[in-house]
Amino acid sequence: MSLLVFSVPLLSAVVVMIAVFRSPLLALWRQLYSGTLRRSHRKVCVSSTHAHVFSNCTHGQAESVLLTFDLYSTTHASFNIGPLKGEFLDEIVKREAPRRVLELGTHCGYASVRILRLLPPSGKLLTVELDPLTADRGEEIILVSGFKHQQVLQDWNRRIFDQV
Repeated sequence: MSLLVFSVPLLSAVVVMIAVFRSPLLALWRQLYSGTLRRSHRKVCVSSTHAHVFSNCTHGQAESVLLTFDLYSTTHASFNIGPLKGEFLDEIVKREAPRRVLELGTHCGYASVRILRLLPPSGKLLTVELDPLTADRGEEIILVSGFKHQQVLQDWNRRIFDQV
């Protein structure tokens, strides 16, 4: 009852504020709401994708890991680049033949595996991921793919991997 007594007079003030400040309030709400969803969905996506790939691929075979990613993304929402963009990435790596590659944002490790399998034996991938959980999951996928772990710099969440 007391809540009703306090809320009725405030209702008119809320209606006036919404009418006057509608656009900025909607923009603020969208920003807060989408940021919350993006952060929570990303962690769930990384965890479920990692679990599926880790348990269904043939360990030590990069092609099997990529195929498992691709099959998973046909039935589940996923942020990996997929086979079409992956082939484009493959073409660029083959054409440029880099010895060192910098990847900003590891996510699940899909692009990392695609790049690493095309690098020369002395090639290196430096991948930077801000979220420690995502970095660890991506690192596990890269190691499961059969690539060697040369150096881990935990302070900056950087991982440097050698081609097999």
